[in-house]
Amino acid sequence: FMVVNKTDMDIVYQQFQATKPQTIKPDEKHHFYWNAKNLNESLVLTASNQKYHWSTPFKLTSLGEIPLKLVHK
Repeated sequence: FMVVNKTDMDIVYQQFQATKPQTIKPDEKHHFYWNAKNLNESLVLTASNQKYHWSTPFKLTSLGEIPLKLVHK
C-alpha cells in the first residue's frame, strides 16, 4: 500500500493494535506493509503534535482517497 500525507502537519500511522508507529511529513509518500500478520489489517493515525486522539481503524482495501476526522484531546 502507499500512504500519502496531503496535510500541512506530520502524521503518525501504524497498523491497528501494533506498536511500530511511523511518521510521514507533509507531501511525502511511504510504502506501507503490515507489521504483524496476526493483527487486524486496519490502519490508525494521528497528528505527531499529540493534540489529537488516534483515528478509528480503517481498511486500506479501497482505491483512492480516504477522508478521516481527527478529534482534539
